[in-house]
Amino acid sequence: MPAPTAASSPNGSTSPLGALNPVSVTRWVYLMAGGLIAMAAACMIFIGVTASAEADRHALSGEKQLFAEAIQRNHIRMSRAQLARAHSSEAVAQVEDRFDPAFVRDRLLRPLWREAELESSFLIAPDGTLLASSERNEVHFERRRLTANDPLSVLAAQQRRALVRAWPKSGGPEEGPLPQIWSDDTASYSFALVNGAPSLLSAVAIETVTGGSARSPERTTVLISARVIDASFLDALQGELPFPDVSFRLTDTPSSHQTHVQVQDASGVAFGYFHWNGAKPGPKILRMIGPLIVVMGLALAVSSVLVARRIGRLSRALEESEAANRRLALHDPLTGLANRFQFTALLDEALSDCASRPIALFGCDLDRFKAVNDRFGHAAGDLVIQSVAERLAAVTADQGTVARIGGDEFVILVALGGTASYRQADGSPGLSKAERTHLQDLADRLIAAVDQPVMLACGDRVSVGLSIGIAVAPLCGMRDTDLIAAADAALYGAKDSGRGCAVFFDDRSAQRAEASTATHASPPRGSDSTPRRTGTG
Repeated sequence: MPAPTAASSPNGSTSPLGALNPVSVTRWVYLMAGGLIAMAAACMIFIGVTASAEADRHALSGEKQLFAEAIQRNHIRMSRAQLARAHSSEAVAQVEDRFDPAFVRDRLLRPLWREAELESSFLIAPDGTLLASSERNEVHFERRRLTANDPLSVLAAQQRRALVRAWPKSGGPEEGPLPQIWSDDTASYSFALVNGAPSLLSAVAIETVTGGSARSPERTTVLISARVIDASFLDALQGELPFPDVSFRLTDTPSSHQTHVQVQDASGVAFGYFHWNGAKPGPKILRMIGPLIVVMGLALAVSSVLVARRIGRLSRALEESEAANRRLALHDPLTGLANRFQFTALLDEALSDCASRPIALFGCDLDRFKAVNDRFGHAAGDLVIQSVAERLAAVTADQGTVARIGGDEFVILVALGGTASYRQADGSPGLSKAERTHLQDLADRLIAAVDQPVMLACGDRVSVGLSIGIAVAPLCGMRDTDLIAAADAALYGAKDSGRGCAVFFDDRSAQRAEASTATHASPPRGSDSTPRRTGTG
C-alpha cells in the first residue's frame, strides 16, 4: 500500500508542499556571459571589417585621384606644346589663310615631335578633311576625308564645340580676340588607337584672329597630337605616382591584388584600363585590431567567468539556504521526520479522497519517557527520541508517513488498499478482517521495535514503550479534527489498558471518550475488543 508523501497525494495530484527543485542561475549567467562575449566579438569584428573596407575604399579613391591628376598633367603638357605652335598669327596665315606645306612641316608638325616627343600629329580642316599628318619626323600631305565616327573627327568636333561654349554669349566675332580661349581649359583630350598603338590625344584649334577680326569657331582648323602609351610613357607616369607597377591594357583582366581605372575614347566608349598595385590598408588594419579583438574578448571572457562564478557561488549558497529553510519548514529538526505542518497538509490531502481511498491514523505516545528525561537529562531524551524516530521510520518504510508533532508524540498516516477493503464481513462499512489484521501487525512491530533498549552516551541502557491509538477515515469522520480526536481517544484507551499496546477506535470507544471529556474524567477505555498488549507496560 503506498504511503502519502509530501510530493504526491493519494489521488496522484501534486502537493503544494512537494519538493521544489531550486532553479540555478549559474548556467544562465554563463549563457548570458557567452552571449555578451559573442555579441561583443561580433561587434568588434564588424567594426574591424567595416573600418578595413572603408580604409581600402578611401585609399582607392585617393589613388584614383592622384592618377587622374597625373594624366591631366600629361594632357596639359601636350596642349601647351601645341598652343606654343598653333597660337600665332603666322600659324593662322600659313594654315587658315593659305595652306603652306613647308610651314606646316618645319614650323608646326616636326617641332612637336622634336621638342615635345608627340609621336603623331594631325591637321583637321573644318569640313573633316585630313590636311596633313606626321609620324615622328615624317610628314605626309595626302589629303583625305575622315569618316564621321573616326576618332580624329570626333575629337576635332569636340574641340570646336568647346570653342563655341567659350565664345562670348552677348557678342560674336565683332567682340574681338578671346585670349582665354587658348587656355588649357579649352583643349580637348581623349584616348584612341593611332597607327595601331594606344595613345593619349590632345586637340587645340589654330588661332582664329586675323588682322583684328575674329573667325567663327566652326570654321577653325584643329591640331591633334598623340602620345603613344608605351613603356617610356608608363615609366614617366610611374615617376609621378606613389604606387608601383602601372600598366595599360586594352582589355580588362581583373586581378585580386591590382587596382584599375577605365579610360574612354572621344565617343565615351570604354577604350582601355590602367592597372597598378594599389595600397590596401584594410588587411593591415585587421592584423592590427585582430589581436586587440582577441585580447578584449579574452578579458571579457575572464571577467564574465569570474562574475559568473561569483554569482554561481552566491546562487548555490542561496539555493542551499532555501533548501535548508524548506526542510526546516517541513521537517522536525531533531529527527528529520515530517513535522506538524507537513503532517497537517498530508492529512488534509488524504482526507479529501478518503471516500474512495480510506486511510488509517496511528497516534503514538512514548511510555516511561519522562523518567528517562528526568534522570539522564534532555540530551539523553533527545537521543531516545532520535532512536525511536529511526525505528518507527524503518518499520513503517513505504507503508506510511511518520511525523513527530511534539515532545514524545508521533503520528503515522497509512493509506489503505481501497474501498473494497473497507467492508466488514456482513458488508457494512468498516475495516475488513484482513485490513484490521494488517494494521494490528504493523502496530505490533512498531511497539516491538521501540521496546528495544537504547544505549546512551554515558553507557547506560534505557527502555521506553509505545502506546498506539488507531483511527480510520471515513469511519471516524472525514475532517482532520474528527480523525485526530478519534486517534487520541483510542490512544487514551491504550494508556488506560496498561500501555505498550494498540487500540482501535470504534463508536463505543468514541462515546466513552466524549463522555470522559465532558466529566473531566480519565480517558476512555479501548474498544469492545480486548486491546492487544505488547511489551512491558
